[in-house]
Order: sequence, then structure tokens, then C-alpha cells
Amino acid sequence: SPKEQELTIVKNVPSTSLVVTGNVEGGVELWDVDGGEFEETIGLCEGQISALAVSEFGKHIAAGTLSGNVYVWSTNTRQLLMEAKLGESNIVAMELGEEEEALFVVLGGELVIGIDVATQRELWRCRGYADIVAMAFNKVTNVIIVATASNSIHIIDPKDGIELQVGNASGDALRDLALFPDGKRFATVLADGTLSIWDANDLYLIASFPASRSADCISISSDGHIISVAGGASTIKLMDGMSRSARQKNTKE
Repeated sequence: SPKEQELTIVKNVPSTSLVVTGNVEGGVELWDVDGGEFEETIGLCEGQISALAVSEFGKHIAAGTLSGNVYVWSTNTRQLLMEAKLGESNIVAMELGEEEEALFVVLGGELVIGIDVATQRELWRCRGYADIVAMAFNKVTNVIIVATASNSIHIIDPKDGIELQVGNASGDALRDLALFPDGKRFATVLADGTLSIWDANDLYLIASFPASRSADCISISSDGHIISVAGGASTIKLMDGMSRSARQKNTKE
């Protein structure tokens, strides 16, 4: 097992029992949740890990640090595919694009950058944002969703970084967002614990309700059935993520 280090971030590997962790010393490690065992060290980065991205089945793993460095590994070959320094600001969030050919990175909460993984060439930079807190790549609709602490939600074209749509949430500061696996909806959570469900195609607000007294992060299970919200009160709330019609259909099956 590895040397014990304080963890900074955890990401599940879709469709598996594995999780990837990042720590304060820059270590990126793979764990088997079912067996409760350490699998292997993926790599060691320069600086504390601040963001992780994992492709389907964990084929590729990407990591970003507080010092602006980004890394991408192939877990099949254990090869480091990409290593680059994007700036002096921290990497807030990152996502791997379609077929893992591109990496999308939020730098310093102000820039969204598209990078070609194979050539390490910067494809585009999308500027003009303030305090980006979360990002998701919707593989179904092939768009990037970005959320800011000032409650704006932006849809960006991954090919050129052009903004396609803008929406706004109302209430306290927006903290996090998560996509449902079907790509048709996404959820946001505010600092005051308000959970909102959105239509991913036109940014239409479907529903909004209090989920907790406070919230910092949100996650949705791989089948879309469970929404988990966690906040400053050191509590985790688990909620039904299915619509009534979907619940009835699932019950019949």
C-alpha cells in the first residue's frame, strides 16, 4: 500500500468498482472499492492535486494541480501521454472529451482551455468568466457545461470554445453541478442547499427544492437513480434521482 497522504479529491471510474484519488503530495492512485484494496500508483505530479478526470472504464486518467500543471495517462499502457504547464493559477476542473482526444481545463476559475492530448497543442481559450466552480462534458450532446459562483451556467462548443447558450440560477452562490447519465438533464446545488434539476438541451429549469441546510458538492450515480449532496454540516444526503414515470417503468422491469 502507498504512504499515507491527505487526500484532496476522489473520482469514480465509470462502470467499475474502482476510484481514483489525488493527494497533497501530487500522487494519483487507483483503488478497488469492492475489495477495499490499493491497486497502483498512476503517477506523481508536481504540486497538490486539485482536479481529476476519468474516461469511461478508466482508459485515460487526467490530473491537474494547484500550480497549473496537467497530466494525462493511459491506464492500459501506463504511459504518460501528456504533461504541460498551463499557467501559475490552479486547475479548478477538467474533463476528457469524446474518444479522449481532447482535454478541457478550467484554469484559475477564469479560463476554459481546450487541448489536443496527442499533440499537446492548445485548441482554443474561452475567456471572460469569473469564479468558475464546476464543469462537465456532455458526451450525449457533445457540449461543455460550465457553472460559476455568480450563478451563471454556460454551454460551450468543444470544437472551438464558442459559447452557445447562457442561463442563470437564482439564489445563493452556485457550488457544483453533475450530469445525469442519459445526458438529458443535469443538477446544480447552491451554497444554501438548494438543489435544481435542469434540461441539458435548452437550460430550462425543471425543478428546484431545498435538499440540505448547506451544500458544497453534488454527485449522481452511474444509473441516475441516486443523487448525493454534501455540505459544510458534514452530512451527506441521498435522494431519488428518477422521475415518477421512470420510477414506475423501472419498478415494472
